Amino acid sequence: MGKDSKKKTAEKSLKDRILEVVKILNEANLLEEELEVSKKMDEDDLREAFLAACESVDEDKEDDLPSEVVDLYNELTTPPEETPEKKEPEPKKAAPKGKKEPEPKEEPKAAPKGKKEPEPKEEPKKATPKKAAKKDEPKMTRFIATAMVLKNGKPISPEDLAVKANEIYAEAGKGDNLKESKAIVGVGLTFLEELGVIERTDKGLVKFTA
Repeated sequence: MGKDSKKKTAEKSLKDRILEVVKILNEANLLEEELEVSKKMDEDDLREAFLAACESVDEDKEDDLPSEVVDLYNELTTPPEETPEKKEPEPKKAAPKGKKEPEPKEEPKAAPKGKKEPEPKEEPKKATPKKAAKKDEPKMTRFIATAMVLKNGKPISPEDLAVKANEIYAEAGKGDNLKESKAIVGVGLTFLEELGVIERTDKGLVKFTA
């Protein structure tokens, strides 16, 4: 039984593992609002939602985070170490029997003093047009869609923010799901407010300040 359970854990995808650990995080009651996620969400959105939720936990409560949450957070935020591959020296090929190895070529004799050999003329190099380097476009996620709406600088309600962010996400061909957008916006606003890059007005609107 023990070996089978270990195999099943190893075979789980990152998406399934995040969903399981989010459930543990919600049960710990350390978040201001429960993190709502679903299996239909994109893996990148799940990852960002989980990381943002962990980072929104108060410092005095961080010691209460379950070990499963801490382990997964560290795993997702630690870049993998690259180990340089060792190149083995190629074995020297033995000369086939019966065939003599090629004799070293004699170096060309120096020209007699007083006479200079004509220097070969260098042909002018043709200029090749440089191709403009393509910039890698950022991968669209619901967090990026939310940030795009906030960057306009106009105060907006969280409900309208979720609607507009969902429209941008859907136009990028990533899927239309307003409930999912509202969940990501809720987590994102809490995280951004703690960073001090947004502020809330008296009317409950949010505004990008950075």
